[in-house]
Amino acid sequence: MTEGRELHAMGETGTRWVEHGMQKSEQSLVSGSPPHRRRVDPEVEQRRRVIVVLLRQHPEGLTAREIREATGLSKNLTESALSGLFTRSVVHKNGHRYVLSRSRTML
Repeated sequence: MTEGRELHAMGETGTRWVEHGMQKSEQSLVSGSPPHRRRVDPEVEQRRRVIVVLLRQHPEGLTAREIREATGLSKNLTESALSGLFTRSVVHKNGHRYVLSRSRTML
């Protein structure tokens, strides 16, 4: 490779890009743009809230199927909402059951 040029692989997408001259941290300081944060759809947040309320009523936890049947949501919407709650540490898994985390029971 030529001097001042580095080739980086992007993780999940498999696409590649070339960075000229500066390191990533230097580029973000120069551009001055704040880190991008996604806005969450209010309907998505509502689905998550419904699941949190349901899990508060079942401290022993519920399976994804039980949550889906109780909420009437499709399998995809239930899995998506649970995934968001899991990555935010609002819920954790105990075997096959989703249980509210003690430290993050508020949403």
